[in-house]
Amino acid sequence: NMSGVFSAELIWTHLDFMFGSPQRFVDVLQPDKYVWLKRKDYVAQAVSISNMMQTGVTHSPNATAEEIAQARNAVTYDAKQIKRIAKRMIWMELKTETFFRDFGIEPLRLTYEDITQAKPSDVLRTLAAHLGRDIRIDDAAKSDHQKLSGSKSMEFAERFRHEHPLLIRRLNRIRLKSAAPSA
Repeated sequence: NMSGVFSAELIWTHLDFMFGSPQRFVDVLQPDKYVWLKRKDYVAQAVSISNMMQTGVTHSPNATAEEIAQARNAVTYDAKQIKRIAKRMIWMELKTETFFRDFGIEPLRLTYEDITQAKPSDVLRTLAAHLGRDIRIDDAAKSDHQKLSGSKSMEFAERFRHEHPLLIRRLNRIRLKSAAPSA
């Protein structure tokens, strides 16, 4: 039990829409800890979001195995949509990195790839330590997380990388530059 802990999942567009400015967000919620979860492979994430937009099925533990299987079969490759999503994701990363720099925030940085490979109990321990909470964590902790990904998603991501090498290089440069510590 982490009583006294409030958390919310927020992407840049949520912050902008709900609060209007980063300062208002900080003033209203007064967070003292931040966790930033992002994908190393933003092309795979863009494909995942494209798939979700097409099917309405997410990686949520609420999706049934049948819904996930149907969704996998229903998705089609949409390069224009993937491109739009990838560019928007990098733009949101830039805005988020700027927010952290401007407010002197050093979040706990996690990647989707790392936490999905880690034991759930290890992820919980990392979060508890960041929050300054001493909690008992069961090493048998399980996650109900199911991914919509599969060979089709991997094929779409590889196809997109192959078809758009200049865009990928440009987005990689922007992402690398935005993550660099300010002088």
